[in-house]
Amino acid sequence: MPSDTTRRKRQLGRFMESIRKRHEPAMLPEALADSVETSRATISRMENGLQVPNKHLFIAILGALGANTEERFEALLLWTHAKQSTVRIEHATDFPPEYVAFRRDETQALAELTIDYTTLPGLLQTADYARAVAEASRLLGGHDSAWSERAGEERAARQRLLLREDPLRLHALVSEAALHLRVGGPEVMAEQFEHLLAMVELENVTFQVVPFRAGAFGPMNGPLVILEFDNDAENPYSVYLEYPTGGKTVEREPDVSSFTTLFGAVRELAVSEEETVRLVRAELEKTGS
Repeated sequence: MPSDTTRRKRQLGRFMESIRKRHEPAMLPEALADSVETSRATISRMENGLQVPNKHLFIAILGALGANTEERFEALLLWTHAKQSTVRIEHATDFPPEYVAFRRDETQALAELTIDYTTLPGLLQTADYARAVAEASRLLGGHDSAWSERAGEERAARQRLLLREDPLRLHALVSEAALHLRVGGPEVMAEQFEHLLAMVELENVTFQVVPFRAGAFGPMNGPLVILEFDNDAENPYSVYLEYPTGGKTVEREPDVSSFTTLFGAVRELAVSEEETVRLVRAELEKTGS
């Protein structure tokens, strides 16, 4: 997914496509483009959430589609939201475009549900832990020697979502294996565990460990992130699936529903928050031995 798309742009695009397809008779993109004297590519980019037309062109498109008063009101509201300035993502050019698009969606989310298997979730990582994770995969992405430092800065900037005035709500499920993997060595892990214990004190953060005894759970092939939004009744969730060189955002309702059901099932396997804190404290003590 290109990095210049955002959830708000995609909402606008889906809405405009639905108006075009409801047009009597149904209007093809080429015909719509001709009627407002623009290119077929412009219409396509709008409907795919990659571009927001200027207001003059947008109003002309609504006129050509014969949008009624209610549709015009909704379309202009979506257009205004989509035109709002996009949040700056720290070191955006260093990351795959799919991840940058996810990060922009994340800034608009109400809540985030995550499942991680080998490392702690990005929103709860210290800068040094994030640097160590990034360094381990640096050669895979062909990054320069300063890549891990920039990755640590990006993680620190991302965590501000949990501390802002209207904080993102996080519910993270993590395999017990992530507590035992000594990323960066004992000192890095000691700081990471202390940071984790501090973060779980926040009212908007829930952190639970899925114990080894639970066996296999979830997709088992990489981190899973579910974003929840409060401004999209038709599509309140999206899913981001991460892999070593990129990721994929899933927004089709049947697929998203499967992932939210999966999260609920994995949550049932996790130990309580109190037991999770006990496990983290036990691992913290080991780092000093």
